[in-house]
Amino acid sequence: MNGVLHRKWLLAGLIVVVLVAGVVLVLRSSQAPTSGTSSCRLATPGSAEPVGGTSGIEVVEQGHSRVVGETPWVSMGAVLRNTTGRVAYRTEVTLDALGADGRAVIWADHEVAETQVVPVIPPGGSVAVGNSLALSEEFQDGRISVRVTIRIGQWLDAGDGADGLGGVKATLVAGSGKRSSDGLGSVAYLAESPHCAAMTSRGVAMVFRSDTGKIVGGTLNNGPELYVCEPGRHEVTSANTGQPGVPADADLDRTAITVYCDFDRPRHPPVSGAPYN
Repeated sequence: MNGVLHRKWLLAGLIVVVLVAGVVLVLRSSQAPTSGTSSCRLATPGSAEPVGGTSGIEVVEQGHSRVVGETPWVSMGAVLRNTTGRVAYRTEVTLDALGADGRAVIWADHEVAETQVVPVIPPGGSVAVGNSLALSEEFQDGRISVRVTIRIGQWLDAGDGADGLGGVKATLVAGSGKRSSDGLGSVAYLAESPHCAAMTSRGVAMVFRSDTGKIVGGTLNNGPELYVCEPGRHEVTSANTGQPGVPADADLDRTAITVYCDFDRPRHPPVSGAPYN
């Protein structure tokens, strides 16, 4: 087996690990809310067809970097803002890297992971969206750009923790960030959920900035059920990126984190265009 084929088998194995295993977490402490669950009235959005379009959700800023290793990856990050007074529910976001000629440059086996779902973007709120994917061999050098495509799922009335639409707040622990030479890394953070019942995790997104504040990339760990979506306050002492997506010039103390929590987690076939989280 030649070196290129061997690297591709390793990459295929890595994305399976990311899709199945997700984030490796160490939860050091947890504090449940003092209120009872008798007032729980979790929303039931249903399975309506996505409304599509982008009106009401804007890309505030975006950025990307190559992460150089045995196989180059592209680390991509963006910040989205909901400019409306309603909740944007299950917004699909595609982060795609393009060459100078406009052709896609993501390795073919990673194209299934280009699209993700952001479960909740609260009214007037912002979210971090990130992804890191391997570059195809013919485009491992040369200039690339990143295209952010948004497809809105549903619009729901503004809510709070009693109906599962309050959003989970993630606060980075300063000085906790670590990065290895191959672009893997981890941070610690505090997650505070206002929800009256446990939600289902659809991953943890990170967006990385340089010491000047410029976005230089991002990742999404596509985890299974995680305690960070349960009611109360949780300290996550080691949230691994799962992918070699931390750029060399990332100032990890500036990392923005969004915890994706949903009412359930639909199972999609691993095909290009379908959300992989």
